[in-house]
Amino acid sequence: MKTTRKSKRQLALFALALWLLVDQAKGVAAFAAMHNRRPKPVKHAKPAHNAKRTPPAPVIHNGARALIDAWLARPELAHSLVGVDLIDMSTGEELVQANGRRRFTPASTAKLFVTACAYETLGPDFTYRTRLYSKARIDGDRLAGDVLVAPSQDPSLSRADLSELLATLKKRGIISIQGKIVEADVPGGGERFLAEWLCEDWAQDWMPPSSSLVVDRNVSSPSFFSNAKLSVVEAHQSTNALNKTLLANQYTNGWLSLTNDNQSIVVHQSKPEAGKQALKVVANPDAYNIALLNDMAFQSGIKVLGQNLWLPQGWVMSVLAEHQSKPLSIILKTTLKESDNLYAQQILRTLGLTQNGSKAKNTLNLEQRGLQKIMNWVQTIGVPAQEVVLWDGCGLSRKDCVSPYSLNLVLRHMAVHPATAGYLALLNRATVSPAGGFQFKTGAMDSVRGISGILENYEGKRLALTVLVNGHTPSVRDLRTSIGALVNQLANASTASLKDVQPATRKK
Repeated sequence: MKTTRKSKRQLALFALALWLLVDQAKGVAAFAAMHNRRPKPVKHAKPAHNAKRTPPAPVIHNGARALIDAWLARPELAHSLVGVDLIDMSTGEELVQANGRRRFTPASTAKLFVTACAYETLGPDFTYRTRLYSKARIDGDRLAGDVLVAPSQDPSLSRADLSELLATLKKRGIISIQGKIVEADVPGGGERFLAEWLCEDWAQDWMPPSSSLVVDRNVSSPSFFSNAKLSVVEAHQSTNALNKTLLANQYTNGWLSLTNDNQSIVVHQSKPEAGKQALKVVANPDAYNIALLNDMAFQSGIKVLGQNLWLPQGWVMSVLAEHQSKPLSIILKTTLKESDNLYAQQILRTLGLTQNGSKAKNTLNLEQRGLQKIMNWVQTIGVPAQEVVLWDGCGLSRKDCVSPYSLNLVLRHMAVHPATAGYLALLNRATVSPAGGFQFKTGAMDSVRGISGILENYEGKRLALTVLVNGHTPSVRDLRTSIGALVNQLANASTASLKDVQPATRKK
């Protein structure tokens, strides 16, 4: 059958239409399959049953929207990723948000999670108790066995506190310990510097390694020992590429470590002129601090003979001495006001000790169990689990990412409940002219600036405000000025003006 040119063209058009129809059907099926695909679970955090709740959409008022939009147009914010969230504290109503539910690197504003969780779950009057135990009997002035140090994760423990423990032993008449002074094992404890931090954070006084037994924030000097044997390693002597890099470029003042045989202290230093006795971060603080305690016992007149003794089974462990820390509220205040990273990590480890679940205790370390505790807690107070990803308790990890909205929900929860309202007094406070006030926590590190707090305007109205800026320009001063301007504008704006825009008056 002969086919005309016209019929060929019709057949071609029909084939093209059929192909497009089939291809479109495939695309629709693929799109549907993609969106029906079950997401992979996050390994480091298990969402609770209510984690799927969708947060309510914000009620965006014209006045607040106009104010925030005008602020976002400032030139110093042009090339940064900015998130702002504003909540009415009395009603919980979200007045406005600009990227408020996107996740940002929070820096130290992340400390609000660990400190608020600890305040509510442990209580402001909680105290750390560091004890000396022994199974041995006291025979005259001699303890016929070992002294066991039971660490409590106390971030505030000092050499002065250790001296008081040793003085208690002497008051009991003990001037000779036939065995050793050793540290009790804490499941999931030990020394830790998180892999999620930067290598340039290593051995810095802003982040010493965390440990079960902390002494003087794990910053020490060989001069604290009575007769320490020292060996010094400088950059050109280091056989480790990472150590050599850190020391040669003077990223750090150096660090101390106790040798495996506990016979000497190795001083890694980048600045020889600083002296080998200068204060430095301790690389293996649990072992180092126990060695320090043994040496302090010697200096105080207690002989530690170090003999290996066998004690009959069934002997009861008794408390020889105990140090009790200041209340947790005071420790949390230091954590927040000084933005102390080590304190925050030790509090995270403390939360880990209280995390239920025998399986978790066998497989996870204290920090990981502490993170589980925080994630369970934030979901019970209505914070969407998908808006909080934490890898530490201090905010130093660049993998941490939280939404401004989640920070505001934590602040509001702590403020509206009588049992936790005292938490707000632990925050920094500033007066905002003419009659406002701001209780807040800041966060800052390279390319990250943030602030989260409760703002009281001149009318006495309270607002939860969080601003997170990632990828900011090098001019930090301009950014601080910009954030300060927003706080000032909100403090001086009436509640009515945040909800309604007054019609502009045109000039004639």
